[in-house]
Amino acid sequence: MYLKTNVNDASDRYGSKLSQQQLHINVLEKGFRLLCVSIKEQTCMYQILLNVTQMLETEIAEYKRLLDEESRPGGNAKKMIVVRKEWKVDNESITFTSNSK
Repeated sequence: MYLKTNVNDASDRYGSKLSQQQLHINVLEKGFRLLCVSIKEQTCMYQILLNVTQMLETEIAEYKRLLDEESRPGGNAKKMIVVRKEWKVDNESITFTSNSK
């Protein structure tokens, strides 16, 4: 009888500790999932910003080229350049449009 009582007490004590540890694990797993979602969102935004940066660098290079053409003797050629780029992020549209002559 004493052994059975001892086993039941140990089972209750460690069962309670196990439940607490499981709750703690559940909280940590939820935090981990939220962190993963946040990292994915930030990666998406980083990629969009990287694309915008690359597009702006391309446009700056084009402006420099046009300025160089205009500054050369006989380089009066006028061109119209329209650049338009659009991204969808979380159902919101990000549009970049640029015109140059």
